[in-house]
Amino acid sequence: MPKISIIVPIYNVEKYINQCINSILEQTFTDFELILIDDGSPDKCGKICEEYAKKDSRIHVIHQNNHGLSAARNVGIDWAFANSNSEWITFIDSDDWVHPDYLRLLYNASTSTYAKNSVCRSFAVRDNAIPDIIIKASSIDMDPEQFWCQNRVFSSSAWGKLYIKDLFKNTRYPVGRIHEDEFITYKILFSSPCITLLDSPLYFYRIRANSITSKFNYQRLDVLDAFKEQYDYFSSLGFYKAARISVQLILDATCNYIKETGQKPKEFAQINNNLRKSLRNDLAFYKNNTDIPYSKKLSYYRVAYPFIEPIWDILKFACRLINKIKSKGVI
Repeated sequence: MPKISIIVPIYNVEKYINQCINSILEQTFTDFELILIDDGSPDKCGKICEEYAKKDSRIHVIHQNNHGLSAARNVGIDWAFANSNSEWITFIDSDDWVHPDYLRLLYNASTSTYAKNSVCRSFAVRDNAIPDIIIKASSIDMDPEQFWCQNRVFSSSAWGKLYIKDLFKNTRYPVGRIHEDEFITYKILFSSPCITLLDSPLYFYRIRANSITSKFNYQRLDVLDAFKEQYDYFSSLGFYKAARISVQLILDATCNYIKETGQKPKEFAQINNNLRKSLRNDLAFYKNNTDIPYSKKLSYYRVAYPFIEPIWDILKFACRLINKIKSKGVI
């Protein structure tokens, strides 16, 4: 049986699906199975998948009514547990593609360090532009919080990672949500004491104008719930640097919403009130933690105590001045 199960949810990507599947079949690591989930795609994707399956016995095609990305991924996970004794799982989005050494380097990185997950960098691509990159086989072992804080741009995505399959034994993506990765990936990553990072972009992420998250819609506020869950999780386990990032993400997401709509989301009031209560309980830690710059500590106070907002610019200037003085060893 194959070592790796590759799960590809598919919906309305007839223009891109061939490039995605071909990049997988051209892998230098060949001991894999490819699970294609046709999520009720209205175009010819289902037919294209069946044509590939006729040519390669490693390909398994599942057709279902449209239930969304989370449901499609979950079906792939369920199939891998029910029908395969593969050891590893990776996710690839159907409008993206991967480098020929994607599987080989991720697999070697994980098995050489006994990490439960390995991660590669990604490269954002517009249209079909082929990036000119240099691939390195070197990797870095990091603890989960270090990885999460230093690589937040791509750390939350489901794709670009190789996971030991058992991590998903009792975990599935939330159906009916967008930003579904934000609800799950951090729990998977923090379940392992070590993450192996390949410092090469082996995953090519396509930027599309009509993708799910490219335009604003009300459902994008799902991400606020995800960030709040992240904050609660990190704070409860003492990962305060990661929790700080969750606070900033909530602020950023709200600012983006206000910018696009001119008003605060209704959900933000409840999330923000709960967040403020949690922050007030944790401020003693932030106040005494010398590893956190004054400006970062202040960002917590800004959320916990709204009256700071009117004098925010003055306080930011003061923090920059204190940090400058501190860096010169004066205080």
